[in-house]
Amino acid sequence: QIVRYFLMSVDVPDGVASTTLLGAILEFALDVDVRADTVAVVDQDTSYAVIHWSPVPLVEVCALNSATGSALDSLRWNRDMSFPVPVALGTDKVVRIDITRLVNHLINNPEENHGLVIGSLSGRRNGVFSLRQRFGPGVLARIRYVY
Repeated sequence: QIVRYFLMSVDVPDGVASTTLLGAILEFALDVDVRADTVAVVDQDTSYAVIHWSPVPLVEVCALNSATGSALDSLRWNRDMSFPVPVALGTDKVVRIDITRLVNHLINNPEENHGLVIGSLSGRRNGVFSLRQRFGPGVLARIRYVY
């Protein structure tokens, strides 16, 4: 399944305080392909266009500012808690992102925990991402905590 974004909850283990959390690593696996973006029409009579290929797409992870409804609004993304990562083209590419700063913030401000969004979010170097079930049936991503 090709996705533009994926929503994920952040479940902090009980009893973990920001002073005892040593690390939080978000892990997921992707199939990655490039997406052609039309940049400008060169000749309106023939409709030729310049095509820009993103050589190394960015997958982005952002904390959400509020709960989502049926559609994701970019105003819900917390840009201060954004983690863009370049991902090489190919299949089953494992991505690991240190989100310790985000999890510490959520431990201290649990009312702000509305989850994460993963995908090609900002339009910078778009890719086509398909998340893989690498960590078990139905598990597309996980957070590994060290405390």
